[in-house]
Amino acid sequence: RLLPDDALIVAVETSSMAGGRAVQGGGPVIRVGDAVHLFSPMVTRWMVGVAQEIAAGDAGFRVQRKLMDGGTTEATAYDLYGYETGAACIALGNYHNAGPRGRVAAETVYLGDLDGLVRIFVGMLATVPKDPA
Repeated sequence: RLLPDDALIVAVETSSMAGGRAVQGGGPVIRVGDAVHLFSPMVTRWMVGVAQEIAAGDAGFRVQRKLMDGGTTEATAYDLYGYETGAACIALGNYHNAGPRGRVAAETVYLGDLDGLVRIFVGMLATVPKDPA
């Protein structure tokens, strides 16, 4: 318990877009959960609200809200320990270097998705809830 009890946690990663879980170029992904757990509704609402504010001022802004159920993320552990927890990711192409036809290929991200994620985080920083409960 090195973190304060009222800490807000947001796990950040890249995630496989296999199986239509997410689309590169569709914007950053606000994850509602993973293969075994759903994250804090409060943190998810906050993240979605920030994204909606950005979209209201920028018609080209894109975001995806998805259950990324291909695996688990650290957000599950933090949430199960009682922290208000959310997660965000960028769609990852060639997950674990698995390219087309079973060939090794470089993993890829769409830089516009990364830019969108940074914009969400900047908005979150400006609107941190004072009382997360």
